Amino acid sequence: MSPITHFLIGWSVSTACNTTRKERLFITLAGVAPDIDGAGLIFDLLGFHQSGMSPLEVISPKANNSFVDTLRNRFGLPTKEIV
Repeated sequence: MSPITHFLIGWSVSTACNTTRKERLFITLAGVAPDIDGAGLIFDLLGFHQSGMSPLEVISPKANNSFVDTLRNRFGLPTKEIV
């Protein structure tokens, strides 16, 4: 199932029960939680596998560049210097 389907099912179940707004939020998030494993798709779509760079190298604290700097380099944006 897609994340959208999980969201809609979670939301539908939460509204069918007599719940508060906060409880509906948690029930809906619990419905979408199984789709968290698809978060690695972001790195695939950005093309890190084509540049020879591992996603672990990007998010590792030992990496030379921060994650934001790596994305800026990937899309040709200037990096900001911290003064």
